Amino acid sequence: MKRALVCVLFIVGCNRAPTVSEVDATGARMREVIATHRPAVVTLKMVLKENMSFGGFGNNQSESVTETTATVISPDGLIVTSLSATKPGGMFREMFDMLGSDTLGIDMNFDTQIKEVTIIFESGDEAPGRFVLRDRDLDLAFLRPQEAPAEPLAHVSLADRVSLQQFDRVMLVKRMGKVVDRGVSGNTMRIASLLETPRL
Repeated sequence: MKRALVCVLFIVGCNRAPTVSEVDATGARMREVIATHRPAVVTLKMVLKENMSFGGFGNNQSESVTETTATVISPDGLIVTSLSATKPGGMFREMFDMLGSDTLGIDMNFDTQIKEVTIIFESGDEAPGRFVLRDRDLDLAFLRPQEAPAEPLAHVSLADRVSLQQFDRVMLVKRMGKVVDRGVSGNTMRIASLLETPRL
């Protein structure tokens, strides 16, 4: 499975080595992007119910709380995040399978269910959420607030589509953890690869 890191992504520069003045200009552009779009970058706090059995030693049930970044993509509250970030147990199972659990003759089951999900906005306001669509091929999960927002939400519009090329320089914006008050961080990176199957 291809894991996606879902957050706000913007083209910020050219593909050649930047000059000092261009680096300064890129920094200014990044600050502008964060100032404009940070309200659309939210935190999902999920309560996970986990059930694991290993090698016939019975079931081990537990609950845990995890957080991940998500992006609001419509004014009525449609939100997108990484599917694998919502099911860490599934990733663990796939890693175990890659090690050859069948060959080793070890029976291992790891099931993760989302007991509840809370959307935490820039303001600190919270709203219960519900998942509406999961796309395993593209590692995407979509959700909405359980109750429609009273006012349009700050969001990143997907109306203006951009054709990305391999090695284009982009900006990644995400939320940090609770210990740093879920502040926004950003960095630049390059598109490593474009995958066209099962679709772009």
